Amino acid sequence: MAVSGSVVEQRLEVSLPASSVAKTAIRAPTGFEIANRPANKNMTTSARRITNTTPNNHVWVPGLVDGYRAQVNVVGGDLEPCSLEPLTGWHRDGTCRTGSGDYGVHVVCAVMTEEFLDFSRDHGNDLSTPQPQWMFPGLQPGDRWCVVAARWQEALEAGFAPPVVLEATHASALEFVSLADLQAHTLKD
Repeated sequence: MAVSGSVVEQRLEVSLPASSVAKTAIRAPTGFEIANRPANKNMTTSARRITNTTPNNHVWVPGLVDGYRAQVNVVGGDLEPCSLEPLTGWHRDGTCRTGSGDYGVHVVCAVMTEEFLDFSRDHGNDLSTPQPQWMFPGLQPGDRWCVVAARWQEALEAGFAPPVVLEATHASALEFVSLADLQAHTLKD
């Protein structure tokens, strides 16, 4: 990766043996462009992605996260931040986006209530106690936090579902929770 001013260029190198060249169509991954197309039989090509960076060097392209694909909320718009204080999200970037390694699928932006915090603790996930090793501050009623979609559904069924912020809840939550249930628990201003 090369950094120049406020531009980041990442290169992805792809090498294929001659035996597979005829069977392989070269396409760049989403967010990349093919920089060159080789003419030789032992094919090596590269793709590049160029994006702008924010002052703290986080890659940011409107509508894209890490240059790959749009992050969409449950109502079809761009995913908005859930909380920067406390800093939430599986990636600790303030959003309820998910990714590899997020086996719990922390995608519902919920506003903590005493009832939900008690429910969660009683079901083995104490959200009130700080856990510095996980960059987890411990939550209080009123804090916004990206919670596990299946846990939110479980709390709904038990009558303890906290309010949600639809614009900050990732669309993948709909694999676990219905939009109607989320809308029925939308945070009222």
